[in-house]
Amino acid sequence: MISSNYFDILPYKFDIKSITQEVNHIIDNVDFDGEQISLVYRDGYKEDCWQDGTGTSFQFDENRNPLRDKDGNILRRFTEEQFKYINPGLEGTELEKIYSTLKKHYTISRFRIAKVKPRKCYGWHKDEEIRIHIPVITAPGCFIITEDGVASHLPADGSVYMFYARNGYHTAVNSDYSIERIHLLVNIC
Repeated sequence: MISSNYFDILPYKFDIKSITQEVNHIIDNVDFDGEQISLVYRDGYKEDCWQDGTGTSFQFDENRNPLRDKDGNILRRFTEEQFKYINPGLEGTELEKIYSTLKKHYTISRFRIAKVKPRKCYGWHKDEEIRIHIPVITAPGCFIITEDGVASHLPADGSVYMFYARNGYHTAVNSDYSIERIHLLVNIC
């Protein structure tokens, strides 16, 4: 079951075999130490393109509360609109095809590979933006659990899902014992 309050299935289907090969190649060849790899970058960040745009845009204190300026505005590391360039080496790939296709129909910004390790989950959170999810590697025990109490499993078959991440609190869970759950995430501005 997929939560109708949080997800729409979009009318796209991409080549999951090519996506999986390309994503695995990037994971095997890009030096990173987190849960995300960026596939796009901002002006001035080409040298750090695989890390630019990973994580959240917020700056936090030690209790994970967003830092604010004197007027109460949240301090940010970057804005979504700054991400305009696909990383070098992705030209002619299925990943570039995804980026180009979605860019024709949406105002998109960050495009990332996101991993959840076996037997792990994200913290309970609510996002500011809408996201597109394309599952790449998953297992029956991988879910996005939303505030409406629905555990949605998205199969890795090339399908594309609009996720209304700002509709309420949610988490991503990987209860599998051996595989890393990997999704492509595309932020919508």
